Amino acid sequence: MKIDSIKENHLFSRAYRSGESFAGRFVVVYRLKKYRTSAPRLGITAGKKLGNAVDRNRSKRLIREAFTSLCKTPGIKPGAYVVVARTRCALQKTKMCDVLSDMKRGFSALGALCEQDGEQRRDEK
Repeated sequence: MKIDSIKENHLFSRAYRSGESFAGRFVVVYRLKKYRTSAPRLGITAGKKLGNAVDRNRSKRLIREAFTSLCKTPGIKPGAYVVVARTRCALQKTKMCDVLSDMKRGFSALGALCEQDGEQRRDEK
């Protein structure tokens, strides 16, 4: 699945300045208010404080993979989201499931997760 990415600096700045945010152990999730789009868009930042290029790219890969699996089930509402990697995300022992659970908490706290269908809920019981 191809992820629509955010590359425009003004959208990152607007998310930091006036967006809703959730800070977790591994990532900080920002949601842009009043941004209309047909699909969820993702912007990822990993500052130099995280480490060298290998560590930063690994963090971005983990975040991108977690976002992809969140888009599959239960789904993310359309909008623009900026995810900032924190220092713990760059550690070599960090697993994707840790980042995924942190992002899931962040997206649900911001009200960005879609509700599951009644059929799926019955199957889980």
